Amino acid sequence: MKYMQNATILIVDDTVENIDLLKAVLESHDFHVKTASSGLKALAAIQESIPDLVVLDVMMPGMSGYEVCQVIRQDPKTRLLPVLMLSALDPAVEKTKGLEAGADDFLGKPLNQAELFAKIESLLRIANIHKESVKNLSLLETLTKYDPLTKSFSRTEILHQLCIEIDRSQRNKRSLALMAADIDYFKNINDQHGHQVGDEVLTSLVRKIQKTLRSTDSIGRIGGDEFLILLPDTELESAIDIAERIRNDIAIATYETSSSIPIQVTISIGIAILNPKEHLDNPQNILLNDLVNQADMSMYTAKQNGRNQIAT
Repeated sequence: MKYMQNATILIVDDTVENIDLLKAVLESHDFHVKTASSGLKALAAIQESIPDLVVLDVMMPGMSGYEVCQVIRQDPKTRLLPVLMLSALDPAVEKTKGLEAGADDFLGKPLNQAELFAKIESLLRIANIHKESVKNLSLLETLTKYDPLTKSFSRTEILHQLCIEIDRSQRNKRSLALMAADIDYFKNINDQHGHQVGDEVLTSLVRKIQKTLRSTDSIGRIGGDEFLILLPDTELESAIDIAERIRNDIAIATYETSSSIPIQVTISIGIAILNPKEHLDNPQNILLNDLVNQADMSMYTAKQNGRNQIAT
């Protein structure tokens, strides 16, 4: 099975003979095996490198298997780590106590090898399904958070970041600047050179803007060739300076694309400022809409005034 290939199993038992026997059996099925002779050593080994599965003896001096399992379940990093408990005591009683402690399954001693491997396979299969689910969820979150073309924030995420910064601005009583930026005559690039070239220009333009921004600033694509640029703790004068640097850097740049002709573009930028001292009681959603609309209107003013410029 694919999910069993190269799986690492940690054996925890205070009896050397038990460890050696189980280690040999597991290694004969191509598992990577690690061992620990006490509960504390087992937890240290898990902290160093989380295995794919733990085979845990119940009866150990100092710290029982139940206590080890409880610690494993309390740590968010190992909360879903598969644990198979072993015991030579009354199976019915020990299984109940083991499951209550957080074990995934239980096996009595002496071990039945066929049953052992069946349980290991089952636990690894379930763990693999969970890992795939986490991976898919992480991919989905990434796709939601970032624009797939430019790798800037998506529309949803930049507006979410704007909400966070509005809240921070109201708490800290520090100004917040928002820019709306739009490429001038971008449609002509798509019409004359094709959408692939247009996409290449968008990607390069975002990288160039990001080099100008501070580490606290952020940029998000809200559609087509239009972007929002968020500048926390920024007064109007500083925002104008940053916007002018961005505008100038874009205007003098030449974009090498799949087109045989070098591409040059300009952008128009609109700036809006949130002064929290003037908006103490305004709801966040009202402030967000007003700020975006003001930045947008300023950007259209820059367009109407001839493009390749900024407006406030």
